[in-house]
Amino acid sequence: MTDTTDTTTAEERPGTAETPLSTPEPVLQTFRDLGVDERIADALSAGGIITPFPIQAATVPVALTGADVIGQAKTGTGKTLAFGIPVLQRMARELAAAAAAAESAAAGSLADGAAIADA
Repeated sequence: MTDTTDTTTAEERPGTAETPLSTPEPVLQTFRDLGVDERIADALSAGGIITPFPIQAATVPVALTGADVIGQAKTGTGKTLAFGIPVLQRMARELAAAAAAAESAAAGSLADGAAIADA
């Protein structure tokens, strides 16, 4: 029988109270690389937010597909933007689609009115 006793000390195990994990480093890509709308990415850049953090890089592309996402990270690691950007982008697309549908319906109504007037 082999001995499977863990001989490492708490100091040797990353993520323990004695050896906390370091602050996450930004992932070297842009929000546009994640599929974020150009206008939103431009607004983020204007505010100095260019490179996504790991929680953002992991969740934004998935959330943009409409899938449910669960993320856990320390305070200050970018969770709010990780979940807020996809919500904002979806709202912008839905508003644009609704506006296009309303415009199309209005144009159709005008064409119907002209046809009735010609009859």
